[in-house]
Amino acid sequence: MQHHVFQCLDCDHQMIGRDMDGRLCERCKGWLNPIRHATAVEVNDYLREKARQKRLAAMKEIPFNLNEIVKVKLTDHGHEILKQQHDELNVMIHARGGKGFGEYQPKVDADGYTTFQLWSLMETFGPYIGMCKDEPFNINIKFVVNESKSVRPTEQTSP
Repeated sequence: MQHHVFQCLDCDHQMIGRDMDGRLCERCKGWLNPIRHATAVEVNDYLREKARQKRLAAMKEIPFNLNEIVKVKLTDHGHEILKQQHDELNVMIHARGGKGFGEYQPKVDADGYTTFQLWSLMETFGPYIGMCKDEPFNINIKFVVNESKSVRPTEQTSP
């Protein structure tokens, strides 16, 4: 069955479909009028856009402050980065007469996650994240949200 381009008689919105008899415009509920056969490219583009709109409709914006907690699963590369930073800090502390922190001990919970404030995660691993670079942590991040308190973005006031 051939796809057609239909145009709303009221708002001029165009839709693509096979059998649109009796269907109404998705925007204004006006009547649809077939105007021509749709090309394969038009059908593909239309279906791709409909899928994108469906994904966007299912998404939810969550305000999240950079000081809030996130959990990530560090890779071996991520642990190497933290160990290197830990060792460099120990050297500086020892050079100034301090005791230092001892050996690097990864802090991982029972599920294998390491906890950071979001700004700290960005600061620590930012230089190591990018195209064609080894990932320091799994790209699936857990945002720890306290649902009993509302998270409000920091308000900026003008002088």
